[in-house]
Amino acid sequence: MGYSKEVYTEAKVFLDNLRNKNIKDYEQRRKKFREKCLRGAVIEDKIASTSIFIARSVLSGKNVREELAKLKEEIDGLKKELTLILKKANLPKDYLEIKYNCKICLDAGYVGGIMCDCFKKILRNVTYNRLSRLSPLTLCNFSTFNLDYYNGTGVSPSSVANKSTKEREKMQKIYNFCMDYANNFCIGSVNIFMIGETGLGKTHLSLAIANKVIEKGFGVVYASVPNITSKLEKERFRYLSEENTEKHLSECDLLILDDLGTEYHTPFSNSIMYNIINNRLLLGRSTIISTNCSLKMLESDYSKRLISRIWGNYKLLRFCGSDIRAQKAIYKASLEKMIV
Repeated sequence: MGYSKEVYTEAKVFLDNLRNKNIKDYEQRRKKFREKCLRGAVIEDKIASTSIFIARSVLSGKNVREELAKLKEEIDGLKKELTLILKKANLPKDYLEIKYNCKICLDAGYVGGIMCDCFKKILRNVTYNRLSRLSPLTLCNFSTFNLDYYNGTGVSPSSVANKSTKEREKMQKIYNFCMDYANNFCIGSVNIFMIGETGLGKTHLSLAIANKVIEKGFGVVYASVPNITSKLEKERFRYLSEENTEKHLSECDLLILDDLGTEYHTPFSNSIMYNIINNRLLLGRSTIISTNCSLKMLESDYSKRLISRIWGNYKLLRFCGSDIRAQKAIYKASLEKMIV
């Protein structure tokens, strides 16, 4: 898969920083150990000097097999003694080793000139992060989702205090479903279609899912449909060959498409949305789509085959209630009047 120079540079910087951090952590541990355990420091130095002597002897070409065997035996004895010292100090066996994140390439990114899987994963994650930056929103948490806004109690102003408890019960079920979905997410988890008017928490819950799924180590792309269709159109017609956004959108573990229906509709935008949604279904990749549009609007704006793919393969979550942003604005205004 092709990546732009910017993606490679960002991924390489990330990997270098990771490697340098691991080396620095090792050096700090080793320094601390040597300061507190003089015998351990002596053993380390002896092992190092003996290893260098063995290497030089091998390179010299002399027949020193018996001597080398004795030296290797001596090193083994020193290592055993060092292991006992670490054990007595309640330190792990690998305390005096560099703890690389990847034991295959030792955080170098390549093995024998071939790119390591760990670096491929970093490249994908950098790409997903760059795509997600198209949205100005930050990630949300489930803990900050306030169900009190769905029955008019607690934080809501008195003007919207007569909400039905059924509203809250329904949103409680949606909240529980989304939290379970995030906690149990795996490749092939069900697709979700969130529908409801503006300000009912669709974006908040989809981002809370993204936050949890990213913590679990999956590759997630969050993007608003208007931004992503605009980017794809530029790539297609300006021949930005280094970018392959459509492929990344099709293959990431979880794709969250926000604000479906608010993009500028063209044959290209409708076609690209169908391709992404259909490709992800074929690949068994999970997608979350949110929209403020009614079902009638969606059916009139998109092709029947796109809508049928969604209706037949997505779990529908209907959000209800009153615009939370409007509730907050009213409540804030009422507080300001009280202060005055």
